[in-house]
Amino acid sequence: MSIWSAHTIVPDDARTLLFTIHDVPFRVRANDDAVIAHIARLVQRYRAAEPEAATEPRQELIAVQGVPTLDAVRLTDVPRRSGARKPARVATADHDGGRVILRRETGVMTTIRPDGWTITGDLRAHPGEVTRALDAMLSLALVERGYLTLKGSALARDGRGIALVGGPDTARRALAVTLLGHGFRWVTEDSLLVRVAAGHVEMRGLPGLLRLGPAAMLAHPTLRAMLSDDERARYTGQTWRDLREIEARYVVDAADAFGADGVATDGALQMIVALRWKSGATQATPAITPLARADAYEALADATRSYGLYDLRATLPPNFHRLQRIAETVTMHAVTGPVDLQTVAAALVADEAATANEVR
Repeated sequence: MSIWSAHTIVPDDARTLLFTIHDVPFRVRANDDAVIAHIARLVQRYRAAEPEAATEPRQELIAVQGVPTLDAVRLTDVPRRSGARKPARVATADHDGGRVILRRETGVMTTIRPDGWTITGDLRAHPGEVTRALDAMLSLALVERGYLTLKGSALARDGRGIALVGGPDTARRALAVTLLGHGFRWVTEDSLLVRVAAGHVEMRGLPGLLRLGPAAMLAHPTLRAMLSDDERARYTGQTWRDLREIEARYVVDAADAFGADGVATDGALQMIVALRWKSGATQATPAITPLARADAYEALADATRSYGLYDLRATLPPNFHRLQRIAETVTMHAVTGPVDLQTVAAALVADEAATANEVR
C-alpha cells in the first residue's frame, strides 16, 4: 500500500467554497454538506465580495468526511515536549516532497503535497482539525509578506488593538471575554498575525472557534445564557482556582455569540499584555507594570508560533529583528499576582485609553 493512498479523491460533485482571507485566496472542496457549511461559517467574516477576482494562486484544501487509509508502518511518532512517558499525539511520514500528519487523538489525517492539502477523518466530530489546517496554510502563505504568528487572544476598539499573551489559556480567554464588556470587539482567540508596517504594527485574526472554560462563559451575558441552569448554578460563586479545575470546555462561534458588531478581522496593535498570573499568589490585587525592553522581547519570543510539521519548506525566517521592532513600537505590560478579571480589565481599559490619547 502506498502511503499516498490516504490522499482521497473527492468526487466531481464535491461542494466547493471560494473565499479570501487577508488577501490570500482559498478554494476548499468537501464531500459533505455539514463540513462545507462549517467552513463557510468559520470564514464568513473574511469572505470578499468577489473572491473569483483574486490574482494570486489559490490555496487548495480538500476536506474529506471519511476514514483515512494509510500504511501505518510508515508513520513515526513525534515525541511530546511534556515528557517521553506520555503517549504520542502525532505521527508523521515524509514521501516525495510531501508529508502525512496523523493526529492520534482524533484519527484525523492531514496530507500536504505541493499541489495542495487534504484533511481526512471525522471532521463533523472534530471541526477544530479543519481550523488547524486553515490556520497553518494562511500563516505560511503570509510569512513572505513579513507576518509572524503569535499565540494569544486579541481584541480591538475603534481600530486599536490589544493582544494578550502568556498565562494559562483559560485565564487569558476569560480576560479577553471580560474586555468585550468594555467596548472591545473580538479579533482572535488563539493565533494572531502581526507585522510592522509604516511605523505601526498591523494585527490580523485567524479563523477559529472559541474554546472556553467555565470562567470565560460566566464573564459575558451571552455566553452565560448558553449554559444550562444546572451549569450556572454549579459554576456561580466558585473561585478561580475551583473553576480552572473543571475540565468542561465550550466551543462557541464568536459571530454567533457577539454578533457582527462584536467581531473584527484586524486592527492596529497598540498594546501587548504578558499574563504572568500565579495560581498561588496571595497579594490582594494584581499588579500591572510596564515591561522593560529585554523582557518585552522575551515575552514576544515565548509567544511566537511556528508551524513545525506543517512547514515543509522551512520558510519561517529568523524572527529577532521583527520581534525587536514590535517591542520598540508597541506598549507592553506584564500582569502579575492573582487572577482578578474585572480589576485587570478595568486597568487595561484605562491604560489603552491613555495610550490612544498619547498617539493622538
